[in-house]
Amino acid sequence: MARFGGGWSSNPEAQSLAAAPVPPTLGSGRRPLGVIVVLFASILMLSRLSLAQTPQPMPPGPPENPARPPLSPNYQGEQNWSFLKNPANRTDLWDPLKYIPLNQNGDDYLTFWFETRSSYEWFQNEAWGAIPQTISGYYLQRVIPAVGLTLGSHIRLYTSFQYDKEMGNNAGPRPGVDEDQGDFHEAYLDLSTGLDDQRSLTLRLGQQELVYGTGRLIDNNEGLTVKSSFYGAKLIAKTKTLELDLFAVKPTDLDNGTLDDRPSSQQTFWGAYGTVPLPLIDRVGQADLYYLGIDNTRAVYEQGSGREIRHSIGTRLFNHQPGAPFNQPGWDYNWELVYQLGTFAENYINAWTVATETGFTFPVRWRPRLALRADVASGSQHPNGGTLGTFNPLFPRGAYFGPKLVLFGPYNIFDVHPVLMFTPLQNVSVAFDWDWFWRESLDDGVYLIGAGQPGGLARPSNGSKARYIGSQPNFEILWALDAHTTVNIDMAGFLVGGYLNDTGAAGNVAFSNVGIDYKF
Repeated sequence: MARFGGGWSSNPEAQSLAAAPVPPTLGSGRRPLGVIVVLFASILMLSRLSLAQTPQPMPPGPPENPARPPLSPNYQGEQNWSFLKNPANRTDLWDPLKYIPLNQNGDDYLTFWFETRSSYEWFQNEAWGAIPQTISGYYLQRVIPAVGLTLGSHIRLYTSFQYDKEMGNNAGPRPGVDEDQGDFHEAYLDLSTGLDDQRSLTLRLGQQELVYGTGRLIDNNEGLTVKSSFYGAKLIAKTKTLELDLFAVKPTDLDNGTLDDRPSSQQTFWGAYGTVPLPLIDRVGQADLYYLGIDNTRAVYEQGSGREIRHSIGTRLFNHQPGAPFNQPGWDYNWELVYQLGTFAENYINAWTVATETGFTFPVRWRPRLALRADVASGSQHPNGGTLGTFNPLFPRGAYFGPKLVLFGPYNIFDVHPVLMFTPLQNVSVAFDWDWFWRESLDDGVYLIGAGQPGGLARPSNGSKARYIGSQPNFEILWALDAHTTVNIDMAGFLVGGYLNDTGAAGNVAFSNVGIDYKF
């Protein structure tokens, strides 16, 4: 079963598709290129004040050795722990497991990683009250051990295993979100001209994570319990200032049992993703340029079902690395524009999105940061056939509109999202944000997040002419007890609008999640 972002589908029987095709050109359909440019400019003007992700706090105490890799949730298999050859650098309890030399000069070595996450989650009106409720809340557990073998500067093997368990939810575990009772998460081989060289070419073969940008289109689903991955090949070309990835993969179908995850039989995903310096706005500016293609034999939208071959062409302009603390005063920005074309059943695709986040960190105590995110993702105006206008966010992070709460994904929406972040202590970070949502098209519904496709309709349009969906406040505290242990406290809610009131269960949502994460 493919990864779903959470919640439960109320999708009716799919309708047949019979409308005549429309040529998939930039000028076709109801949204010509000029309209997209105007919308892009308008949203940038709105964003003069971010992605609502609380930055990871720094652990207490003096700064770490800069050679020590961070305990990152992304691409940890690429880390170089050979600095531990020097006994003076072995200052952490787990350093004996981070570098185990296998030959005399220490170029061949083993590295072990481990993560355990325990959390308690409570919902009032999960899925707006449309599914069985659990008044007492439920527990979630994640355990991920991993091991890497580095052989000189040209060969690396890495594998990780995940066990995820939900306990106590009357509605059962959300597929691909809460439970996967023992499966390989990654298992790959790297063949490289120089694993840690500034200029290198590396071929990666096997099951692997893909994470690009801020997770708007491709992510490993880190915020939720079950992480996602892909089977296939990736070629990584790097210089001192440039990086280009070429990949062809199949997403992992995440099932709840033991050793039952397999490459998807219905989806193939390929693309090219490059990052280059672009000091257009400031001297540290960068740009991502990418093309992404997907072939899905059983895609489902409100318009109907059929084979989807979709091509995404996009760019992202930014000056701040994802997950890094906002500890320097000044402006940060992260703006992304994507156009999609292709075919869906017998019809063409003409879809797009513009996503912006712009913030300012003030040079005062606690480093407060004010930010505004404003996004629009197209919906379809042809519920009974014709050109499909619904934007597909492909493989985005599961908790898209907040740290933990998942109700729907970035399809057919316009949202405005102010954010406040601050750091009262070095090891404590706080974020508060509030997101308001409207439907972009009144003839399309609201979708769950899926793996490369909508995870089903969270709510079909049902003829409603109400545009306002509702609003979602989020509050999060992250507290780093030490270099290995982080406590999170999350509270969120959802206040329903006219569209949800028109189309089914419409209870206001209250949500909380309290967890502790230990990793080495």
